[in-house]
Amino acid sequence: MAVVLSDDVLNTFISLFENLRESKFEIGDRLIELVEIGGIDKTGLINSLAGSLRVSASTLYDYYRVAKVWTPDLRMQYQYLDWSIYRNTDPSDPADIELVEQAIDEGWNVSRLKQEKYGDNSWGGMLRSLKSLLERIAEKTPENSTTGDILTEIIRLVEQLQVEISEEVVA
Repeated sequence: MAVVLSDDVLNTFISLFENLRESKFEIGDRLIELVEIGGIDKTGLINSLAGSLRVSASTLYDYYRVAKVWTPDLRMQYQYLDWSIYRNTDPSDPADIELVEQAIDEGWNVSRLKQEKYGDNSWGGMLRSLKSLLERIAEKTPENSTTGDILTEIIRLVEQLQVEISEEVVA
């Protein structure tokens, strides 16, 4: 049964997530100020804060790095993105900006952006991913089961496709 949320409830959560994203940028901006204007050693600052706040130093380094590359002007230009999209892109890289714009236009989530940025979208790459996924599923399937037999057959067919595609590429 589908859950229907009122506009008020949905707007409250949207606001909370926007505040969360903005807080991450604010933390990064303040770290940058302390390092660049205050002359404080970045490693010492982050490690000290991480210990005091009981947060991972890598999280603070992440906030610092993302705030540094996604300047306030760029944040205004590319508003309302998921934090992970900012984290996985570099606005100084034209290919990344193209991906960000495509993500905005097509309503991508971060998983789709990462797939487009890092994944191998060739036939061969997709078949390797499919075969790997099927093998992981097969490992969790009871031996001598109909499901296992079907998975084995599908894996064999994927392997056959891989051979045919590699032969087409050579031809």
